[in-house]
Amino acid sequence: MARMALRSPYFITRTAPTGALSVRLQISIDNILRYTLVKSATAGQAVSFEVSELCRDYLTLVYDGSPAAGNTEIDVDLSGIFFPTSDASGSPISSSGFLETNNTAFDAYGYFSEGANWEMPYPLSNAASWLIAPKEDVNTEWEIFVPENKSGYLPYMLSGVVSYQFYSGTAQSLTIGVGVTCTINRLPCSKYEPQRITFVNKYGQFQDLWFALKKVLTTSTTKEEYQGINLTSGGSSTTYDTSVPTKVVYNKEAKERITLNSGYYPEAYNAVFEQLLESEQVWIQFLNSVGQTQYLPLNVMTSSFVKKTKLNDNLIDYTIEFAEAYDKINNIR
Repeated sequence: MARMALRSPYFITRTAPTGALSVRLQISIDNILRYTLVKSATAGQAVSFEVSELCRDYLTLVYDGSPAAGNTEIDVDLSGIFFPTSDASGSPISSSGFLETNNTAFDAYGYFSEGANWEMPYPLSNAASWLIAPKEDVNTEWEIFVPENKSGYLPYMLSGVVSYQFYSGTAQSLTIGVGVTCTINRLPCSKYEPQRITFVNKYGQFQDLWFALKKVLTTSTTKEEYQGINLTSGGSSTTYDTSVPTKVVYNKEAKERITLNSGYYPEAYNAVFEQLLESEQVWIQFLNSVGQTQYLPLNVMTSSFVKKTKLNDNLIDYTIEFAEAYDKINNIR
C-alpha cells in the first residue's frame, strides 16, 4: 500500500526471472481496469514502468468551498506478471506475478532532493499529520494565518486516511490524533477586505492562503478585425454611409488580472507561498452580482519567487499576480 504522488514520477520495478522475455502490467483505477502495458524483459535484469501520468488522467479535482474526504484521491491497483514470450502471450511464468494493491494516489509531488517514488506525508507515517507545509521546516508543528471571523477547512491524515477538519471564525487551534495541533493565528483587521485564495498544495490537498492588503484589478482585451464596406445599394442609387465601420471588430475577448498583496507573514510561511506558485490549480472566492459565493479558477502569473527573510527584509510580504482561467465574456457554446 503506497500513497502515490502523481505529479512526480512513480516507478514500478521488478527483476525478470529466468526464461522471461516480456512482462505485462495492468493498472486498475477505482476498481476499473484502465491500462494494460507490455514491455520486453531480459532474465536477471530490472524492468521498470512509470505509471503516475497514466493514473493522473483519472484524477479530477473540483473545488466548491467545502472539501470532503475522498475528493482528492483515487485508488490504484497494480498487477504484473512475466511471460516466456516476447509479446506477453500464452501462459505466464509460474510464481512470477506481483501485486501492489490498495494504493491511494493524490495530485501531490515530491522535490528532487526527496528522491524517487516520494510518498505523502513526509516522513511517511501512519501517525496523525496536517497536510500543509510544517512550521520552521519540521514535521511536528503547524500553523496557519486567517483573518478574524473567517472559517475554513484544514486537510490532515490520520491512520492513513485523508480528511478535512472545519474550523470556526473564532477557533485558535485544531487538534487531531494525540496532541497533533495546528495553531490558528488571526490576522489583524485593516481597511482592505481580505481575499481567500485556495490552491492544491504539495500534498495534493486544498489549502487556503489569505491576502489581507491591497487588491488591484486590470482588464485587457483582444480582438480580430476585417475590412468592411460602408456602401449600401438601394434601388438605382448607392449610399456612402459614414456611420458604418470599415474596420469591423469580431471575436473580442476580455480577460482580467488580479494583483494581491499578502500582508505581513513570518519567514516560516515562505514554503506556503512557494507551493502556491508551484500549484497548477488555484481558485478565488468571489461574491457575484446577485450575492452568491462562487469559487472561480485562476492561473498564477507570477513566475519568480525571491524568498524573503527577517534578516534581509525585516518585514515579509508578497505581491502575487493572477489571471482568470477563463474568458470574461462567456463564449462557451
